[in-house]
Amino acid sequence: GYRVRIFLDNGQNARASANGAIARFREIYPDIPAYLSYENPYFKVTVGNCLTSEEAIILLGKIRDAFDRAFLVREEISLSLFGDSLVNSHQRRHFGAGNLIRHSLIPAVFCVSIRIRQ
Repeated sequence: GYRVRIFLDNGQNARASANGAIARFREIYPDIPAYLSYENPYFKVTVGNCLTSEEAIILLGKIRDAFDRAFLVREEISLSLFGDSLVNSHQRRHFGAGNLIRHSLIPAVFCVSIRIRQ
């Protein structure tokens, strides 16, 4: 899946700045999930849970005014975060309501949809 990174820093005050960025984001966009992580030596704040890059681009456009340095990142995202309704909506939009889809995340961090013929 995809997320939007709104913060990335490894400076002396990076932890405090990351906490400030996530708090500001949650105040402005309370309905969009936000995640703070540390991957040596960087503190990172990413937001959203997008199945497709198109959805992430829309999210990026929505938050760009408040976070002008934001950019897209590809990340492994558990499908359980999307819920059945979103996966079913994605299935209907791309494959029609009568078809079955199996989603899986593979190590290369791609979200794959496979159409199964009945």
